[in-house]
Order: sequence, then C-alpha cells, then structure tokens
Amino acid sequence: MVNEDPYMIFYHYLTVRTWLPSFVSSVTKIDCTLMWVQTLDLNVVCYDESFLLALASILGSPVKVNMNMLNVE
Repeated sequence: MVNEDPYMIFYHYLTVRTWLPSFVSSVTKIDCTLMWVQTLDLNVVCYDESFLLALASILGSPVKVNMNMLNVE
C-alpha cells in the first residue's frame, strides 16, 4: 500500500504519494478520496470529537474533525 498524506491548500485537498517509475497518470485509478460531510441540526451534546469520529467512521476512515465544529462555532 502506498502512503498518502492529505494536505489542504486553498480549501482543496492535495494528496502526495511516493513517485513510482511505473506511474502513468492517464491510466492510474483512484482507489480512495476524501470527502467533507456536513451534519445539519446536530444537537450541541454531540459536539465531541470522539462522537464525531465515530459518526464519520460509518462512512469510512475519518481523517479529522473540523475545529469550528468542535468549538461549536
């Protein structure tokens, strides 16, 4: 498995991976992607990082929780 580190640049995620000699961009398949999930009308009791990560794990592997969400802003 290739190590991929996501970075956010100007509100867009950029994935950086190790260069491989066999890499051909026109035929390379993307096997995963990051997505942002907005939860509307979430009760303030649920603004807890462990709860939000558990909720996100239903969809896949959570990467991070938005700090504004944790700070209830």
